[in-house]
Amino acid sequence: MDFLLVVLVVLILAKILGEISERVGFPSILGYLVAGMLLGAMGIIDPLDPNVVVFGQMGAILLLFVAGMREVDAPSILRDRRATYASAVFGFLSSFILIVFALTIYLKITAVEFLTPSSIIALAASLSVCSVVTSMKVLIKENRINTIVGRVSLGASVLIALFGLAVFTVLPMFVVPSQGGFISVLGEILLVSGAMLAVFIVSSFVVPYLIEKSDFWKVEEAQFTLVFVVMLVLALLAWLFGLHGVIGAFIAGIVVSESRKSGESFSSKIASLSYGVFVPIFFVWAGLMFTATSLDSFVVVLALSVLFGSVVGGFIGALIGKLDGGKALAVGLSLMPRGGISLVMLVAIKTGTDLFRGVGGDILY
Repeated sequence: MDFLLVVLVVLILAKILGEISERVGFPSILGYLVAGMLLGAMGIIDPLDPNVVVFGQMGAILLLFVAGMREVDAPSILRDRRATYASAVFGFLSSFILIVFALTIYLKITAVEFLTPSSIIALAASLSVCSVVTSMKVLIKENRINTIVGRVSLGASVLIALFGLAVFTVLPMFVVPSQGGFISVLGEILLVSGAMLAVFIVSSFVVPYLIEKSDFWKVEEAQFTLVFVVMLVLALLAWLFGLHGVIGAFIAGIVVSESRKSGESFSSKIASLSYGVFVPIFFVWAGLMFTATSLDSFVVVLALSVLFGSVVGGFIGALIGKLDGGKALAVGLSLMPRGGISLVMLVAIKTGTDLFRGVGGDILY
């Protein structure tokens, strides 16, 4: 199918089904995924179509960039820190441990071969990350965003996303270990982590300075271009270090948000470009790659493990943070939604990028 026609069909159907989804009370992401599943089921668009793949990959990078720029707010996370930290740690670990346990038991019962230890960890990490945007929308709609429940919920969601991305970052080094064994792997982790930390620190000083001093540029939208280039450069650096580009994009978003000029100007422009075009195509691409399996009963068990772990972990963490039972339960429930970051990680598994050297596959996805 011609490039323009592919983009036209994908965008129109995605936005129509996304609007329907929003109208009936669900996130637009659901509509985008259904659009991809329909297009794939009807054979209209191939998920390997290079036009869809390129737009989809850019959508994944932009999604994490916008998340880093708009959702990681250090002052908010540090407020009510005891409840926030405890809810994040217990919320992530509860889901992670329950998923690993469910997958391990399933592996022993069925003796299937597609579940390797690394794929179990990869799936657990991706499914343990909750959706900040979905929780934020609900809290805003119910006018609870500035309450202690709202602050703890959003702070914990952001930290859980960071935990998941951290596991996602170091896992590839264990998938194909070097000849030196564990010590060599540990050294590689420390080297890459140190390199990315150095990139983050340097960028935190250099990028805001460049943005602040860019007023003299006469070419149109020069600052916007600079921000976009920063995102691509850090995504490329992450890839050169053997990580997925979305890790670098997430770091870039955090770095750019430190600039006083980033405000609503950069944020709104990039969000419009991302959520208007690229992000919907990414979710359609994710839907295109869906294939029905014979593991329906196991999928239900896995989903229940994910959601139950989030609620229980968040509830316990909030109790430790001195919230009363009702508020603690609200925090736990707010950690249930799954969204964009999880799908970015799952698509990386599905497409067999260098991140997992092919670990995962169709059934796991």
